[in-house]
Amino acid sequence: MQKEQFALKPVPRAFHAGRATLPHKQAGLTIAETLLVLAIGASIAVVGFSGYKYATAALVPTQLVEDTALLAAKLKQTFGVTNDFSNVTASSLASTSFFPYKSFKAKSGTTGVLADINNNTVVLTGGTSSFAVVITPNDSDQCLQLAGSASQYAYNINIGTGMTSSGGTVTGGTAYKAGTTLTPSVLATNCTVASTMIGMEIR
Repeated sequence: MQKEQFALKPVPRAFHAGRATLPHKQAGLTIAETLLVLAIGASIAVVGFSGYKYATAALVPTQLVEDTALLAAKLKQTFGVTNDFSNVTASSLASTSFFPYKSFKAKSGTTGVLADINNNTVVLTGGTSSFAVVITPNDSDQCLQLAGSASQYAYNINIGTGMTSSGGTVTGGTAYKAGTTLTPSVLATNCTVASTMIGMEIR
C-alpha cells in the first residue's frame, strides 16, 4: 500500500515563532489621514490668529491711555522743577528721543509735528505754569478710558470737536473736568461724537 506523501507547509507569518503578530502596515499616512491633519492644523491657525487680532485690538486703547499718563508724568518731572513749561512744544520734542512710547511719534510727512500711532496730530503746548495735550481717541471706548485716566492727573479736561491748544491751555470742546469739579454727562454726550478730541491741561 502506497503511503500518502505529506508536504510541509510554511508556517503563516502571523504565528511565526510561537506568537501572534499583526500584519505589517504600510509606513506613512494615507491621503485621508494627511488631509485630516492639515484640516486640524488650519483650524488651530485660524483660532490663534483670531485671538491675536483680538488681543492686539485691545492693546491699542490701553497703550494710549498708559502712554499719555507716562508722558504727562515725564513732562512734569522734567520741566516742573521751576514750574515753567514754556519749552514744552511738539516741534521741539517730536524729533528727539523724549517720546520713547509706542503711542507717540513724529508725524509722517510733516516735520516738527507730533502724532499718535494712527498718525493723528497730537497738539502739545506749554506755558509758564501748565502744559496742554490734545489727543484724538480711536473711538468712544478709548475716549472714556482716556478721560477717566486723565482725571487723576489733569487739572482741566475738555472733550469735543475742533479743539486746539495754545500757551499750555485748551480751547474748544466742553469741560468734563474743571479744577476739582467733574461733569460725567459730558462723557456720554461728547465721547460718542465722531472725530471727538480730548484736551488736557496739566499743572
